[in-house]
Amino acid sequence: MIVKWTSALSEIAALSGHHLRKEANENESDIIQKIVDDVATRTFATGSHLENLFGIESAVEEIYQKLSMDSNDVRAIGICGMGGIGKTTIAKTFYNQNETSAS
Repeated sequence: MIVKWTSALSEIAALSGHHLRKEANENESDIIQKIVDDVATRTFATGSHLENLFGIESAVEEIYQKLSMDSNDVRAIGICGMGGIGKTTIAKTFYNQNETSAS
């Protein structure tokens, strides 16, 4: 686990593009939020690590079946449950696997 964290932090540290310019009176918290947003976008964009999580594939498959993705009708589904059980992870994995069919 420590190796994964070290690797992830090294990858994030290598990202560039944001600089705090005191002379421009930039708000430090605004810059930090921009950096967090940028890092989240760059590091989560692939989503390839999500498929390896326990139970994700079966949940994604169940959503796929309930939405009848082979149909041309518009469909919606809600994912509810206690915080921290993976609702967002399941939704993001489903999106990543099906984004080409959604466009």
